[in-house]
Amino acid sequence: MASWKEVIPTHDTRVELNRETRLRHFTVNTSNEDIARTSVPNTQIGNSWPGRTYLIVTNQHAFPASGQKFTLIVTYEYRPEPPSDVGDSFVSFDSTAQTGHVDIDLNGAVIGASIEGADVFGPHFVHQETHWRLNVTVAYAKIVEGLSPSLNDAPWKQFALRSLLFLGAVVTEESASKWRLDYSFLGRRPIKLFTKGVHVGNASGWDHVWNETVTEEEADADGLTRFVYKQGVNHVSRVLPDGDFSTLGIGV
Repeated sequence: MASWKEVIPTHDTRVELNRETRLRHFTVNTSNEDIARTSVPNTQIGNSWPGRTYLIVTNQHAFPASGQKFTLIVTYEYRPEPPSDVGDSFVSFDSTAQTGHVDIDLNGAVIGASIEGADVFGPHFVHQETHWRLNVTVAYAKIVEGLSPSLNDAPWKQFALRSLLFLGAVVTEESASKWRLDYSFLGRRPIKLFTKGVHVGNASGWDHVWNETVTEEEADADGLTRFVYKQGVNHVSRVLPDGDFSTLGIGV
């Protein structure tokens, strides 16, 4: 392997999300391009980049230099890997709003003259966790299967009662003594219940709610009578079972 020397400490740095890319310039004491490409270090770590190991992405822009040397511009990339030891875990979530159809506004008034409603952006929450275990038994697999799908029957990890839906888990055997489990959840805010514009309570965001709309006569500013639609009696039906998320063994 030919000797090398870094000639420009930091040429360019680009950072996006958790990925950071840096270009490095080297001169290599060889006239052979293949040897030059394999002579530069595969990783970069040191005082200039404290606490991080950057892996080589590609040797690019290799060109001859004077004195039987090659100059290489090498791209290194740092991307933190998620923990993967038994007992480790990491969490991610997505709260990007999505469109949905609503019949009443935030004050409980019916939208539109004939209850047509409107399509608006509403809250949407995806919660995911990855954990590693020494093994996955049949008994534990039955617990996961039995909870899919269900709502948290008690506050769990700061999520309110019956606000989080457990969708299930993807289980992968990575080795004889290491299993990866990816758990997926969906969150919803409570549904506000109104009767004739008055807030009378809340229901779980996962309940099926429908309302008997009533028609009432009202006089406008000119004294003319018109018919308006208002929220009447609320009907709330539970359509998903509750479950004890603590039995998943990933926190309370």
